[in-house]
Amino acid sequence: MATKSNINKKAVVIEKMKKTLGNITASCEAARIARTTYYDWYEKDADFRAAIDSIAESCIDFAESSLLQQIKAGNPTSTIFYLKTKGKKRGYVETAEITGKDGKDLIPAKLDVSKLTDEQLKAIAEINVE
Repeated sequence: MATKSNINKKAVVIEKMKKTLGNITASCEAARIARTTYYDWYEKDADFRAAIDSIAESCIDFAESSLLQQIKAGNPTSTIFYLKTKGKKRGYVETAEITGKDGKDLIPAKLDVSKLTDEQLKAIAEINVE
């Protein structure tokens, strides 16, 4: 059964979550509750969960808006990030090809490390991932 105190504390958590873009620790501290209480409410109270989920979606919307502003301002890193995530179906993806000197696959699609040759293991160890 929900007590008036819990109802008020849930309201405090929800308001603080809005102000902190979903910071659970700060929200729990503001309501003077333990994180375990927050997770218990989230699991058992459908209205509380819906409010928290809505805030999480709003945070993503906020971040996307910021990203789009950066793209409009000409930030190349933001543009690349956007294309790598949202433009995949248009071919904006990075792939890594690992082949031997002869151009043949160095690593089989289904990798069983126990079956790799010493040359293959050495080549993998020398890969410089940036």
